[in-house]
Amino acid sequence: MGIKISSNGPLRLAALLLAVAIPAFALWSWIPDSSREWLAVIGVVGVFWVAWEACAAPPAGEDSTET
Repeated sequence: MGIKISSNGPLRLAALLLAVAIPAFALWSWIPDSSREWLAVIGVVGVFWVAWEACAAPPAGEDSTET
């Protein structure tokens, strides 16, 4: 019982964060000030969701039920 961490989950998470973070930081100065707060909130929620999916979810094709 418990959470089984996928062996390549942290690597997928790091790759996704780099793919999103680099363009976001590059374009941050072009985003209007009124939108930055909402984008930051969405980004934080998104990072937690992606981390959960990448690290805690069972790998594709595996059944998570106990037998």
